[in-house]
Formats: sequence, structure tokens, C-alpha cells
Amino acid sequence: MLDEKTIEELHSYYDRLPGGICLVKADDSEEILLANAELLNYYQCANWQEFKELTRGTYRGMVEASDYIPLKDIVRVKGQPEANYAYFQFPYRTREGHFNKGNALLIRTTQKGLGDIWSINVMKSKYSRAPGETENITGLLGGTAFYKRVNEHIQMEKIDGIGGLYCSVYFNLTNFKLYNSNYGIEQGDELLRKVADVLRAHFPYSIIAHLNADNFALVAPRDGVIEQVEAVCREVDEMIDNFSITLKAGVFFRDPDNPSEYTANSAFDMAKIACDSIKGDASRSWATYTETMGKNLAARAYVLENFDRALRNGYIKIFYQPVVRTLTGKLCGMEALARWEDPERGRLTPDMFVPVLEDAKLIYKLDSYVVEQVGKRLHTMEDSGMPVLPISVNLSSADFDQVDPLDVVERVVRKYRLPRSYIRIEITESALVKDGKKLQREIDRFRKAGYQCWMDDFGSGYSSFNVLQNFHFDELKIDMAFLRNFNDQSRKIIKSIVLMAKSLGVHTLAEGAETQEQVDFLRSVGCEKIQGYFYGRPMKYDDLRVHCRDKNLREETRQEEFAYDKLGLINVLTGAPVALCAVNDKSMRILYENDAYKKVLEDVSVSDLR
Repeated sequence: MLDEKTIEELHSYYDRLPGGICLVKADDSEEILLANAELLNYYQCANWQEFKELTRGTYRGMVEASDYIPLKDIVRVKGQPEANYAYFQFPYRTREGHFNKGNALLIRTTQKGLGDIWSINVMKSKYSRAPGETENITGLLGGTAFYKRVNEHIQMEKIDGIGGLYCSVYFNLTNFKLYNSNYGIEQGDELLRKVADVLRAHFPYSIIAHLNADNFALVAPRDGVIEQVEAVCREVDEMIDNFSITLKAGVFFRDPDNPSEYTANSAFDMAKIACDSIKGDASRSWATYTETMGKNLAARAYVLENFDRALRNGYIKIFYQPVVRTLTGKLCGMEALARWEDPERGRLTPDMFVPVLEDAKLIYKLDSYVVEQVGKRLHTMEDSGMPVLPISVNLSSADFDQVDPLDVVERVVRKYRLPRSYIRIEITESALVKDGKKLQREIDRFRKAGYQCWMDDFGSGYSSFNVLQNFHFDELKIDMAFLRNFNDQSRKIIKSIVLMAKSLGVHTLAEGAETQEQVDFLRSVGCEKIQGYFYGRPMKYDDLRVHCRDKNLREETRQEEFAYDKLGLINVLTGAPVALCAVNDKSMRILYENDAYKKVLEDVSVSDLR
């Protein structure tokens, strides 16, 4: 924390310089030490306190969450590492909610009294023009001239009493950086010119702008606008012919009865929010703004502003859901799941905060926290002499971009002196499609280190069976959607997955079982484990112990786990169904008519099944 005298001296210097200037700690915290008066003006903040509240006092908070890259990585990727500087662009949102983009020079330096810092010098856009001038790449209006024209248009509507006849449309070329990387800057500029031509052709009488590198905007008559927007997106996508680089659109319809409620800037902010809502949805090219989107944005902001506080204060709780082995009806493991119990908003469900943290590249903090808490729980179970059951933890694909998850888990294992077999690693199927080669290497590292790796939500994607050709998993967690729609077709699919997994030497677990009928079916086809409300919802550990005692769910031993894992890979459909019963107090025996079990049991002693 800087003292007041140092802050005053820094402001006396930096406030006189042109452009916005920000000083940031050159460590992982990226704490903002100083923002000059011009930068506060850029963010529409009246003072330092407002700016600190808006950004949460870090560089991460200065940038649109989906575009955040750590400053050290910006230099590594875009700059001169040996010189510690780089030119880059970053999108940001002002205190009044407007979206802007800044061009900046990033420099790493050392200052007396401050230590190692980043100096971010924000400059005006190189494409800015005086009002009325066109933008020099596409020939379209630039942002300043565009918003001036649109505000004049809104005022004329108000005077003429014909408000609401026009709407705001915002376009974004998703992954345009990838296009530039693949084809070069010149080809990227040529693409922007072609997009501008397509917009002119479909909206010949509209006010159109190229706002910045990958964003366009226009005001168009509301009648038939959706059909025109669809046609533009389709034509541009066909022209690019790359499914990962597409044109998305957001449309905002102003209230005809109150047309002047929004300024040009705020109307296009709404259109941008609608556009951003479908960036990750390959099935949609456009969306219209709804109040729900605005609420979702507010909820997102709350999560980002309060997440670190929630971790510090213990608002993030670890819940455990039981996993039961079908052969025995015994408890054979648990899944650790995060729940946010907020003092202001009550319980936040995972779908309210996990996607936000993934987009903001903060999910590694949550997953690291869960691993730490699971390690502590396992250590407590061991020390107290309670039966120790393996616990599975979820890792996001985004974790591998921010930290080394194997190192995170290994540090916890060493800290609490745990066998690696106590922790199971779950990775969702959808994550494997995004960066398959990298995740393949990381999964192999985990398995070589002695951890079981499970594929979560198997069957939820379009390439489930193809994924198994390239990735080596110890267990498949069959997506709960198959049991949610429990019919003849889903039964056939589940049966085929179980048989395929056994042929590959991969274990199976079905999620989402809620009824006796579903449990009986899963047992009959040889699915080894079940997780679902039939056996228990996610709950706090102490509540889980009481629940399992009341339901007579006994924990299986490590010896039983070893034996039943062997038995679980047998195809039970080639013989009669298996039944299991307690013969006496000293042992358990399997009653079977399947020769395959006999062969396995020759190597499994009675004591292994106790």
C-alpha cells in the first residue's frame, strides 16, 4: 500500500502526461497502484475510489472478462520478452456501462518505492477520425461519427413522433484474431472490407460503422431486420468457410412508446450484450436483447466482484455426492462439488458461477480450492480412523491454461501425505474438443503419476466415441441426460456404452439415477457404479455420513474395491445376472452362473471381499 505522499508525487507527474496511464504490480496479483486522471476519464470514473470499485483494484478488472490475458503473457506472446514491452489492445466497460476498446503500450520497469511494475500507457485508437470522416480500412464510419449520427437520428425520431421504427444491430467476428494468425494481417483487413461490402449490400439505406477490429454496428428499420441479419451472417460464414470463425449478431429493439429512453451508446451496449450471449453457441447466429440478459450480466458482475471474498471468507462450501457400486450396494466413492452460500444472495448454484469463472479464466482458483479442501477432508478421515473412500474432483480445460493442475494436486497429496489413489480426476467430454492434443498430454501425465482419470458427461457431445480413440480414461461417467429421458432408445444407448467400455477395459458410472427401475436396469447391463438422487443428493460431509447411516450404505474396503474393479470389467450379458448376498458374518460370496466370474475369482481370496 502506497502512502499518501508517494501517491501525491506520482499524480503530480503522471496527471500531466497525455493519455491514460496505469501502474500495476508485476506479480500474479496485478494490483493497480495508480491510475492517472485521464484513465479515470476513459472509464467514466469521477475519482480513484470509483475506479477501484469498478475494477476491483486489479488489471483483470480493467478488461472485459472473456478477453483477459495476464500481462506477463501479453509480453510473451505479442511483445519483445527480452525488452519487456508490447503493444496490445484490450476491450473494457466503463462505469456507466459503455463498451470501449483501448490501444496500449505495456512496459515492465522498476521504480524506486514501487519495485517491479507494469506501466500501461493507453492511447487513442489509431483508426479514430474526426466526426464525419470514414474509417480507413472499410470505408465505413468510425465510432465517433457513427454515434453522433445515430443520436441525431434518435432526436429526429423524437421530434417526428415516430420512435421505435428502427433498431440497433451489433456484429462481431468471433475469433478474428485466429483469422489474422492463420492468414496474416493483410488478409484480415481484406476480410473486414468484404464484411463491410456485405453489410452495405443488405442494408443499403442504413447507418453503418466499423467500430474496431472485429466489431460492426448499424441502425436499420425493424421490419424484416432478422431475416436480413441472418442473410448477412450466412453469407459471411460461407465466405470464411471456417466453423471456428463466424459472424454473430445482437439486435436491440427500442420501446416504440419510449424511443428516447436509450442513447445511441446504451442501445448498442444492449445489442452487444445480446451478441455476446451466443458467442459460444454454434447453433445460433443472432439474438435479441432481453431483460434477462441484463440481469444475467448483473449476476455475472456480482460473481466476479465477490468471488475472491467468497473464497477468503469460506462462503464456498464443498458438498459430496455418494457413489454406489451396483454389485454390492456399498458406498465406493464420492464426488466433490462446490456450492456458494452467499450472505447477501443466498445459495448460488454452480450454473450461476462456474461458467462465469470459466469465461473469466478464474476457474483454476475454484478448482485449486476444491482440491485443497478434498485433501484436507481425506487427511481428517485417515487420522480419525474412519473408512477412507476415494473422492473425485472436477478440472476445467481452462485450468490447464492458467496453472499446472498436476502440480496443484501433487502439492496437496504431499502436504497431507495421501495415496494418489484417493483422488480421482474428472474432465468433461466437451473440454476435450477445445484443445484435444494439449489435454491428451496432461491426462497422460496424471495417469503416469498414478491418478485415475475419468471422462465426465460421456455422451453429451457429438464426438463421444471418436474421443475414446485418442484419450485414455480409467472410467466413463455416462451423462445423466440418458436417464432423464429414460426410454427404449436411451436404454439401448446406455447398454452399448457399457459393453463398449468393458471391451476397452474402461469402468463405467451412470449419473442421474433417481428410481429403482433405473438402478435395476443399470445393474442388469453391468454398469459398475451409480451416482444420483436415488442414493443421495450432494450434501455436506457430516450430513452425508448421517444420510449413509440412515440408508444403511456401508463403505466398501480397499480390498473390495480392488476385487470388484476386476469383476466390473466382465460382460455380464454373456451369462446369467449376478446376485450378491452375505453368507455369514465372516465373508461374502458371489452366487453366479457366469464362467467369466470364476476365472477372476480364482485370484481373489475371500478376505479380499470382506
